[in-house]
Amino acid sequence: MESRCTSTGSIFVSVTGGSGSYSYKVTGPVTKPFTSSNNITGLQPGYYTITVKDVTYNCIRTVDSVRIAGTYQDPRFQLTKVNASCAGNDGLIQMVNQQFGRAPLSYSVISPPPSNIGQTNASGNFTGLIPGEYFIQQLDSCGGIQVRRVTIEGYSWWFDASNVTKVGCDSADAFISLRNNRGEVTSDPGFANYT
Repeated sequence: MESRCTSTGSIFVSVTGGSGSYSYKVTGPVTKPFTSSNNITGLQPGYYTITVKDVTYNCIRTVDSVRIAGTYQDPRFQLTKVNASCAGNDGLIQMVNQQFGRAPLSYSVISPPPSNIGQTNASGNFTGLIPGEYFIQQLDSCGGIQVRRVTIEGYSWWFDASNVTKVGCDSADAFISLRNNRGEVTSDPGFANYT
């Protein structure tokens, strides 16, 4: 039987002749000791040699090149993010570049995030996030687990530059430049006159 997950292949051995009392062993990517069960499980993909021993007559028979099929690989994925705006609760995490694993896949926000703990979905996209560090866990149907970490940054701004020039007893020209924590600069292209 195919190894559909990690080490889930099996070989069922059918024997005729001899005393009817046998022990079985497989050698290959996984080597198992002799067992009285003719259903040998927990095998990785690859080629195996099967050894059957008649325990009464002490004779041995081997069969080479028994193939366990399987292409399973642990799941992989990456995350992208959109940082929170000034509102502070609109960050976004999106899953990208999902590879391998066996469907169905699920994604969960695991401890210790600042919000949305325990939220699970099949898309890997999480919205309405506040700033902080998030851990996203991917789980496939074989129990393969991957965890990625991403930080949603908050939004802040400050006065980067200002210039106020008095132009009269009751008026002034002002120039203000603002900078945010993402390196963006906003400035008034001209002067504002305040009276």
